[in-house]
Amino acid sequence: MKYVGHAAIRRDIDNLAAAVGKARTEDVFMTAVSPATLQILPNEHYKSPEDYTWALAEAIREEYKAIVDAGFILQIDDPALVDIYDWWVFR
Repeated sequence: MKYVGHAAIRRDIDNLAAAVGKARTEDVFMTAVSPATLQILPNEHYKSPEDYTWALAEAIREEYKAIVDAGFILQIDDPALVDIYDWWVFR
C-alpha cells in the first residue's frame, strides 16, 4: 500500500493556512480519516484484516505527518467506527 494523496493534502493545508491567514489563534486543527474508516476499501492484497489495518495506518501516516509538520493539530475522525464495530463483532 502506498499513499498517493500528497498533492491533495498539500492543497488542503495551503487552503487552511490561507483561511487562517494572520488571525490571532492559539490552535488550528485539521481533520483526517482514521485507518479504521479506510477499511471500507476492499482488501485485495493482505493475508489478514490485521495486516491490512497496519498497511492502511502506515500509508495514512504520511498525511498525518504533513498536517502536523504544517503546524496544525491533527484530529483523527472515525465516522465509520460504529459500523466497523458491528462488522468486526457480528460477522
